[in-house]
Amino acid sequence: PTDLRYNPRQRYRIRRARRRFLAGVPGSAGQAPEATMTRRSELGKGNMGCLVGLVVLAIAVVLAMKVMPTRIAVAELEDFAKGLAERASLRPYTDDQRIVDEIVIKAQKEHLPFTKDNVKVWRNQAEVFVEIKYTVPLDLLVTEYKWNVEHKINRVLF
Repeated sequence: PTDLRYNPRQRYRIRRARRRFLAGVPGSAGQAPEATMTRRSELGKGNMGCLVGLVVLAIAVVLAMKVMPTRIAVAELEDFAKGLAERASLRPYTDDQRIVDEIVIKAQKEHLPFTKDNVKVWRNQAEVFVEIKYTVPLDLLVTEYKWNVEHKINRVLF
């Protein structure tokens, strides 16, 4: 049984060890310690990558919690202004100043930094135009970003 040609179990063990060594499996015989450390970190067994990923995830969640309410408020104001522009040919909204006042009231309800100077409403024979420009400050933990928002809406008058 010392002859490897006739011992199937021993041949199997040698083949398996050879495959593991060629594949670079950690802990296989004859492998350099540096290679073992490199392979171990590539397998995801390091704690540093997990910590960095959790920190990045936490920062993304905090930023989303700060930014999303403002983005929702801006989108709601735009939808409201589009609705007013669509109803501009109806009786109560034939006055441009009323449209401006209602947009300003909606912006104040949404806690957006807004004045009457930020809204322009004009019309011609066939269309009504609403232009809204304002700047929203976003607090991003370490800095403050000034988001310039611009809505240009035009609708056909009936």
